[in-house]
Amino acid sequence: ESFGKAAASSGDYVQFAKSPSLNPAGKPITVEAWVSVTRPQGVVIARGGPTDGFAIHLRQGKPVFSVRSDFKLAEIEGSGRIVGGWHHLAAVLTENKEMRLFVDGELVAEGKAEGLLKSDPAQPMEIGADGQTAVGEYQSPNGLTGVVDEVRLYFEGFSADRIKARYESATELADSAVLAVSFDDGSARDMSLSRNNGTLLGSVSPFEGKVGQGVRFTGSKKAAKN
Repeated sequence: ESFGKAAASSGDYVQFAKSPSLNPAGKPITVEAWVSVTRPQGVVIARGGPTDGFAIHLRQGKPVFSVRSDFKLAEIEGSGRIVGGWHHLAAVLTENKEMRLFVDGELVAEGKAEGLLKSDPAQPMEIGADGQTAVGEYQSPNGLTGVVDEVRLYFEGFSADRIKARYESATELADSAVLAVSFDDGSARDMSLSRNNGTLLGSVSPFEGKVGQGVRFTGSKKAAKN
């Protein structure tokens, strides 16, 4: 595989401002990213807080998908640790409130959410930390230590077969992403039609990514010890 350069941030995160095209209220969700982490905790991607929101994060090295609907939290957790090496993470919330978590194309956990998100969260979307108030059972910002690359967000609930094909063939799930960030030019430019460009907060420097460039986080001293 061809590995390129990525970008580095000192305990900070990538932030995407609120916009109508990123409103997840009442919608199914698929969120995916490539990650290579060196510490067993931290937020990969999060949007929202204790009222409504969703997040993929690590707890004791295991991936967790959290969905908060009208204050009620549902979490599903994979059984295997993913610290070290590159892994593809994908989380799906279907129209029927079904939650599914995939690692490297394989279903590792499933469950049921209390509901779809009831409101458009006040908090912006972030990669590498949950900078304001926590979606899941962790202490904000719960900074990640490692590299994140190829982030995608869809307001569709893709099937297990589609997720597996995405991992195996590297073809895009669909052309309907509301956020598609590759970091290949060293910025958090959104390649989707929504153009929800993000901001790299903190010092940034090149680093190897999974595909071209990505973003490297050095974690946060305030990260939850779990």
